[in-house]
Amino acid sequence: MSAQRNLAGFRARLHEQGALSSILLSIPSPAVASILGWSGADYVVIDAEHGAFTLESLRACVEAIEPTPAACVIRVAGHDEVLIKQALDLGIDGVQIPTVNTRDEAEHAVRASRYPPQGGRGVGVGRASGYGREIGRYVTEANDRVAVLVMLETEEGLDNVEEIARVEGLDGIVIGPADLAVSMGLGIDPVHPRMLAAYDRVAAVGRDRRVKVGVGGPLTDAGRWFAKGADLVLVAVDSGALAGAAKQALAVLDEALRTASDD
Repeated sequence: MSAQRNLAGFRARLHEQGALSSILLSIPSPAVASILGWSGADYVVIDAEHGAFTLESLRACVEAIEPTPAACVIRVAGHDEVLIKQALDLGIDGVQIPTVNTRDEAEHAVRASRYPPQGGRGVGVGRASGYGREIGRYVTEANDRVAVLVMLETEEGLDNVEEIARVEGLDGIVIGPADLAVSMGLGIDPVHPRMLAAYDRVAAVGRDRRVKVGVGGPLTDAGRWFAKGADLVLVAVDSGALAGAAKQALAVLDEALRTASDD
């Protein structure tokens, strides 16, 4: 793919062999963002779709992640090119677009994320360009550096996954397991046999098209999906990890108290 030969940074890693891990930030706190950035995950996904983020809190969290080893991706609230532009102007490594159902929608996501001639992204003087100080360099390099991932969260999107994966400039496809399961009439059941078949189908498409694919939900059997060809794995969500750590600590305390009472 000649148009991708100059890919750099996180986007380049999406086109190399090997799995990448992510962790989701839903709490609009720079401190939590920094902790996740230093966790060892390859990239942090800031959830601006469901999280209570403003542009100001997004910027603060992006700035907190920047000194860490992790790349930074924002899951925007929708397909609106303004939302995509505002997120990218914060100086992030990529965007993740929710609920992409068709090839046209995937193409729109890519165009909104690229400067002309590859797309129609408007030029601004936000944080990404050093507030205008490095605007020439940024505009020249951004198309090669900014990653675009789309999410399959409906049965319609699953039906169109082969066409979506053919979109030039698309860097990754992520299944939203809860939304997909609900769309398929399965309730919240990410391991229903039909869901397992959906994962396998998307993994096969990604393998054939050389597009990284993954599941946007923590998996206990990630090895199975690696074997199928998936290589983007969400390892944790901040709120769940925090709750789980607290529950585990309390369980240790309860066990210690029981042991003491037995003595």
